[in-house]
Amino acid sequence: MARTTEIDYITTQQAADVLGVDRTTVWRFVRDGKLVKYGNPGNTRIVRYRRDEVERLLVALNTLAPVNPTPPATRGKGGRRTVTRKGVANGAS
Repeated sequence: MARTTEIDYITTQQAADVLGVDRTTVWRFVRDGKLVKYGNPGNTRIVRYRRDEVERLLVALNTLAPVNPTPPATRGKGGRRTVTRKGVANGAS
């Protein structure tokens, strides 16, 4: 006989808390196909997410995010792209 396992479902707010984002970002993840929502087709207000899928997305997001992001680039004189360091553009002191 096949062994069944209990699947843990969580709400949108709980998923947002696990991911460290806002609820609208969770909905964006669903829209973009990064997360699957589960619910009753007759009741669209009750939506749940599988905890293991949310945690898997959290790991994927953390591995994609750069640890030390580069400073933002700005436009210098003549439209040249330069990197800002400590609020000074184009290497000026």
